[in-house]
Amino acid sequence: MGNGEKKENTLSTITIQDVERGYKDGIIRLIHDPKGNGTAYEIRECQFTFGGLAAEEYGLEKFKETVPEDESISEIFEVIEDMRYNPEFADEYGYYQSVLL
Repeated sequence: MGNGEKKENTLSTITIQDVERGYKDGIIRLIHDPKGNGTAYEIRECQFTFGGLAAEEYGLEKFKETVPEDESISEIFEVIEDMRYNPEFADEYGYYQSVLL
């Protein structure tokens, strides 16, 4: 595989609907970023941060007040979707599949 081709994880794909359900069921939660002052996500025992000024600078409460829920769900989905194509995150994506599907 060359020329920047992405190899997709071939197990069942996590959809935005899966992420939305996980968020609403409390499987995916917003938390205080343990590495800073911003906001991160937690999916069971795994945590990840994501880009964007609001996530990096807003504490948990301000983030919840400022960022609409559907935007948060979209951001979570985008991070997980990026993991699907990156071999470095194959195990983590597989874990999220086991939790969300």
